[in-house]
Amino acid sequence: MKNVKTGKGPLILAGLIKLVQRFEETGLFEDRFRSGRPSLSHTRSTCVAAEMETLESDSAAGTSSAREAGRRLGLPPSSIRNILHGVLNQYPYKL
Repeated sequence: MKNVKTGKGPLILAGLIKLVQRFEETGLFEDRFRSGRPSLSHTRSTCVAAEMETLESDSAAGTSSAREAGRRLGLPPSSIRNILHGVLNQYPYKL
């Protein structure tokens, strides 16, 4: 499956058959979910996004603060910045 995913090397029959079987089972070409502990940043990203929207609406200038969102949610500002940057693809100049 390495060649199918990366697009490097020849596409062999076995890889194509596995790809078709996976699509028939799941309806997607994406990987199956892995076992293990889920990332907290993905579960908290909805809370952080909602809090940032609330801060923007409360502010007269329409800006928001990662520190203030951290205080309201009880999370460190570094976690808020990591979620904003890594999961929500927002950067300090967009805030």
